[in-house]
Amino acid sequence: MLVPDWSLLLQTPAFETTALLLGLVVGSFANVCVYRLPRGESVVSPPSRCPRCGSRITARDNLPVLSFLLLRGRCRSCGAPISWRYPAVEAATGLLWLGLAATFGPAPRTAVAMALVTALLVLSLIDLDHKILPDVITLPGIVVGLAASFLPGSPVRPLSASPPPGGSSPSPRSRRPTSACGGSRGSARAIGRWRRCSGPSSAGRRCC
Repeated sequence: MLVPDWSLLLQTPAFETTALLLGLVVGSFANVCVYRLPRGESVVSPPSRCPRCGSRITARDNLPVLSFLLLRGRCRSCGAPISWRYPAVEAATGLLWLGLAATFGPAPRTAVAMALVTALLVLSLIDLDHKILPDVITLPGIVVGLAASFLPGSPVRPLSASPPPGGSSPSPRSRRPTSACGGSRGSARAIGRWRRCSGPSSAGRRCC
């Protein structure tokens, strides 16, 4: 019995093609996350259904991009139009994964970058629709980002934000905004004083 050589998938252009196909599949899952996470629904079950008639979407109608084209953008059961966003997200994810695979090649940082761009895409769409960023994505993203900074070849190092040798970090007081009258002031308070001082009846008024 011949054992397949899976290492061939890590060779270009096979690696890039695999990244594109996997990106399309992950893009389909990204659509599920964008729709369900803001509603507090599970992204695992139940299976995908038409939001209008509730009929279950079969495997043949759930192929990324291709099914949308074959169905001409409509549900097979009820004929309801399917949003163009679904194939757009799938195609965007696939192309992003393809670009990352072609740029970085088969390396650990490639997988981290793929996960990052997918999470950012999902967060951007959820923020666009609901003006929220779910903790279920952002909090694990912080942990993954910190862990990824220790990987070889990572552009961000864990201690890159530390002050240079012989230098000192600015104190919290020095970073606070100050008004023209001296001392630490809130920006709203400073703007309010500027308006009072620059008004038509401010002649001779002490504003500081």
